[in-house]
Amino acid sequence: MADSRIAGRSSAEKRASAYGQVVTVASALVIGILTLMPTPTGGDSTVGRSLLLTDIVLNVLLFMPFGGGLALTGRTPVRAALVAATVSVMIELCQLSWIPGRDASIHDVVTNTLGGGLGAIIVAGWGRRAAVWRRLGPAIAAAAVVAWNVGGLLIAPGVPSGNGWYGQWAHEFARTTLFPGRIVSFQVRGLPIPDGPIAATDALQAKLGATDTVRAVVVLTTGRAFTGRAQLAGVVSPTGGDFLGLWQQGQSVLGFPRLRMTNAGLRGPVFIVREAIPEQAGDSVTVSMEWSLRHVTLSAESRIGRKEQRLTLTPEVFWAGFLPFDYDLGGTNWWISVLAAGAVFFPIGLGLTRRAAWGLGVSVLTLAGGPFLLGCAASSALTWVLGLAAATCGILLGRLLRF
Repeated sequence: MADSRIAGRSSAEKRASAYGQVVTVASALVIGILTLMPTPTGGDSTVGRSLLLTDIVLNVLLFMPFGGGLALTGRTPVRAALVAATVSVMIELCQLSWIPGRDASIHDVVTNTLGGGLGAIIVAGWGRRAAVWRRLGPAIAAAAVVAWNVGGLLIAPGVPSGNGWYGQWAHEFARTTLFPGRIVSFQVRGLPIPDGPIAATDALQAKLGATDTVRAVVVLTTGRAFTGRAQLAGVVSPTGGDFLGLWQQGQSVLGFPRLRMTNAGLRGPVFIVREAIPEQAGDSVTVSMEWSLRHVTLSAESRIGRKEQRLTLTPEVFWAGFLPFDYDLGGTNWWISVLAAGAVFFPIGLGLTRRAAWGLGVSVLTLAGGPFLLGCAASSALTWVLGLAAATCGILLGRLLRF
């Protein structure tokens, strides 16, 4: 009898080890593809944007399956974390020495190690999941609710730190094209912005601090047709990064308004109005962007008429800041609702597996009331439909996994 139990345990361990090897190899391949592939040399279309929080979250998530696979093969969480740290150091050395367009960072080593260790801890403690989840689940659900409302605060207009701001008129950066037309004027909150140091930085900061609404206007003359993305105008802080940026791509106008989520180290959204710039050279165009607590309005006015896009800043926009790539927000942004449902409502349902009825009710009331109290716009109906469906899936999965 004892021998059969030992044999059964040995067989289960062998299966777990085989699964662990598959997971480890597969996750190592994904890590290699995402970290060792060259990227075009140079910066992004907006200069100096800090993405520390985005990088932390993505690095932890990237290495969690790797650590979990190592734990399935019998490694302890400490050993799994050490292996993750070794792999991360090797990646950073490759990025530093041989991989074009990649930046090495000690922060990446720390967060990658944390992700590997966390994945191993989850696997090692899987047998005790019911007891652990009884205490941890409600805390995760509460954290998701708090994060949703914090996200509502962080989609308000933000101002970069530091003095000595600079204006930019049609500058060329790596991976961008020089604007072939001419910039006639550039204003922010009614103050003229030069191409160079802004002498009136203090006056501009005072105007920005006195209101929750920011308006930037650029008057330009179109040039020849071009490919790629060209800057029209921008305002940057040498220490705090971009405050705003206006760009042309084809016949589209793109706008980057700084939100508080950028101050927090998240990737900010770029808004777009399509077919807004005349193809003919020599046309006069007025491009404006206005953003406040609730809306971003981007427009272009020329001989072909006025093209405008007005987008509502709802809490789900915050969750797009965790994406590992730049994204444009235009007329239809249904994917943001899908992202928010997965990032917030699913963990809430999973965390409330044992207290589904009253816990979900309290969460929904808090999610609905938070934006109202904070003064930001309410979420779309699509987000609520997808969110409740995601919460239900989280509850069902938690019961299936016997949390």
